[in-house]
Amino acid sequence: MAGAMAEHKTTTCENPPRLRKRQEFEAAKKGARLHGRAFLLQAVKRKTEPENGETRFGFTVTRKCGNSVMRNRIRRRLREAVRLCDRVAALPGHDYVLIGKTEALGEPFTAIVASLTESLDRISRFGANPHKPGTGISSRKRPPR
Repeated sequence: MAGAMAEHKTTTCENPPRLRKRQEFEAAKKGARLHGRAFLLQAVKRKTEPENGETRFGFTVTRKCGNSVMRNRIRRRLREAVRLCDRVAALPGHDYVLIGKTEALGEPFTAIVASLTESLDRISRFGANPHKPGTGISSRKRPPR
């Protein structure tokens, strides 16, 4: 029985760099926003680092979402979703803040991961207004149609 346990391997992704300081979270407020069912995603390009800098993520949950146990569960789910999602769409040199909502507790985890991947892709392509092309936070040109 112990041999079967030793053979079981899980694939782990590395944890992304995190935002820690209040100033970094405040800067993200001024960037692009995209509302999801379980979270609000904010994104901003860092001014201090070159274009090829690392992508950082921050997590916050307000007291309106419940007591500390519920807030910590929401935060843990969001951190794990970022760890497992496809972060290819996240632009280098940008900071992303996920503000958790109460719906994150009732939402299936796979739906949160899928929503996060889609949100990262959308916010990197369109920025704050997905209905208005060319307003994105990225300087990439859109391919002609």
